[in-house]
Formats: sequence, structure tokens, C-alpha cells
Amino acid sequence: MRFVLPTLALIAIAACGTQENTSNVTTIEPTEVTLGFMDVLPIFEAKCVACHGSNDPKEGLALNTHAAVIQGGEHGAVVVPGDPSGSRLVQFIDGTKSPRMPFKQKPLSQEEIDKISKWIEQGAKE
Repeated sequence: MRFVLPTLALIAIAACGTQENTSNVTTIEPTEVTLGFMDVLPIFEAKCVACHGSNDPKEGLALNTHAAVIQGGEHGAVVVPGDPSGSRLVQFIDGTKSPRMPFKQKPLSQEEIDKISKWIEQGAKE
């Protein structure tokens, strides 16, 4: 009997320590990475600027600087900041519009299209 009370006290203390207390737990939500032009430029350089560079770009559309992309080409703007599906750039690279770009080359990967789309969705910022 002499050890029963201390043993019960230890059991009660141990049980209190194992209960999950979620009232003070802070959940950290993942933050979305904001993309800038420098995040999509390597895609443009690798797949687009052979035809859409600064020297006599096809359709007057250069894709090698942020200002040029935002300006667009002979047929107007190709990027609608905040609206990837309304952006002609995305429509041509995903095949919604013909001819699919890059012209007569291997299409961009879905990952590359998604990255450009996300950049436009986030405002096509420099």
C-alpha cells in the first residue's frame, strides 16, 4: 500500500505528458513562390530566342527581355498579366493556337508551360 500512491501519481504524471496539446501548435502554410522574368528567361533562351531574339525577331516578337515580352509583336500583346489562358504566348506554346511553338521543334515540356503560365498568372513581373 505504501508504494501504491506514489506509483499512481507517477502514472498520472506520465499520462499527462503524453496527451497531445494542439492549442499552442502553429501550423505553417507553405508559401507560394513568386516567379519573375529571370525564372522563365532560361526557357525562352533555350527554346524561343533562336527565332524571337533581338535581331529581326519573327512576327516582330522578341522574347529575350521583359520589356519586349510585355510589348508583344506585330500582332499585339502576347501576355495578359494575370491571365495565362488569355495570353497568346501560352496558347501557342500549349498548342491551343496553331502553329504550336516552337515552330517545327520539340514542344515545351508541361513543366516549362506550367512555369510560364504561373509567371503570367502572378502578373508577369520583371
